[in-house]
Amino acid sequence: GLGAYVTVSYNSGTGGYDVTTSASPISEYIPSGEAILIQSEDGARAGSISINESDKTSSGSDFLFGRNNANTKAIRINLQGQDEDGSYSLIDGVLTNYHQSNSNALDRNDIDKLFAASESISLKSGGKTLSIERRSTIAYADTTYIALGNLSTKNYRLEVAAENMSEEGLTAYVIDNYKGTTYQLPMDVNGKSYIDFSVNADAASSAANRFYIVYSARKTTVVSQHETVKNVKATSKASQVETLASAEVFPNPVTGNSVNFSMNNLPSGSYKVSVYNLEGQLMSASEVKHHAGDVTHKIKLANQVGAGRYEMKIEGQGRMVSTALIKQ
Repeated sequence: GLGAYVTVSYNSGTGGYDVTTSASPISEYIPSGEAILIQSEDGARAGSISINESDKTSSGSDFLFGRNNANTKAIRINLQGQDEDGSYSLIDGVLTNYHQSNSNALDRNDIDKLFAASESISLKSGGKTLSIERRSTIAYADTTYIALGNLSTKNYRLEVAAENMSEEGLTAYVIDNYKGTTYQLPMDVNGKSYIDFSVNADAASSAANRFYIVYSARKTTVVSQHETVKNVKATSKASQVETLASAEVFPNPVTGNSVNFSMNNLPSGSYKVSVYNLEGQLMSASEVKHHAGDVTHKIKLANQVGAGRYEMKIEGQGRMVSTALIKQ
């Protein structure tokens, strides 16, 4: 019941404001009596802010707190704690926003985490701890690194909410490093998943990096006919679908050392299949002979590939595609 800070940040890609938890009604407006904390642009040197009479507005919420929803692609992760009556209450929350104008590299659009005294959840990226992380729209694979803090010996729940993330071929998995369990999430427009977990006397059960989320996407691109074909006859179709080169592991997560995967829209020839861990270290290497079209292949992983999340790269014939590989 101690509460936590809520971050509101302007999103230049959508022209709206992102809020770390949808349960909070705060907005970009500062009502009378509300305290705010301001960080200078570089986070180090002191700065100043001037608020003029002309900055006041009557168009804000009539309530003490109001908020402006932006129709963005986002993943919210809320940390909830179990109360004495068995119900769960919100403790803290973070947000990852996806837009084609965002960069996956750490920049000024990623918002630092401001910690309170109780349990917390944050995002780790580029060596920093964030409350809002802004990333580019997921093309093939991506990872969200979660950091937990100050957990007590009790039951908790992660609420993972997908907002406007419904895209063909997009899947997501939550990995529990402590239990060695993988949970698949629904990528519905407003889908929510709940993952219950407990913290006990084992220090590993409250490890900051106990959970992370991996995403895998397989997309098609629609292009206008006039962009690809000249002198089209009047009877031609108005548009066509161009299938992008891609690869996909199935089933994913993988059990055992045998991996089935499809190679799609790649030319015939020899391809090197490399499996890397999250630190970029090569863990397994194979080679396959591929025939043009959509073909299924099988490789055997090296024995050193243990449970966890990996990136599988397929290179050859001047092409390179990658996909997520999760080993149980």
